[in-house]
Amino acid sequence: MNHTCTKVTVRQRAIKNNRISLYLDYCPAVRNPETMQMSRREYLGIYIYAHPKNEMEREFNNDMLNKAEAIRCIRVQSLINEEFGFLDKHKMKMDFLAYFLKMARTKDQK
Repeated sequence: MNHTCTKVTVRQRAIKNNRISLYLDYCPAVRNPETMQMSRREYLGIYIYAHPKNEMEREFNNDMLNKAEAIRCIRVQSLINEEFGFLDKHKMKMDFLAYFLKMARTKDQK
């Protein structure tokens, strides 16, 4: 069996208003389970200061970078579980009613 291990890294992208957006970069690309399309990036919606002016902003940046790293670790764990066929505990904790509503909206209303 040939297993390809997907690398997941936290990357930064400069945006306007003197901020930086954090995203996860997958190499090679992975399939998004909702859209079923191959994607290489997952934007986290976490923004940090590009040039922190005081200690509070520097501490905020460090906290957000630590949270992004924690999210990266969870994604790596789920990719490894999926590749080797283990049960993913994060997927098992999904809300059934939210899943049912999403599936009901895609089907005929009758």
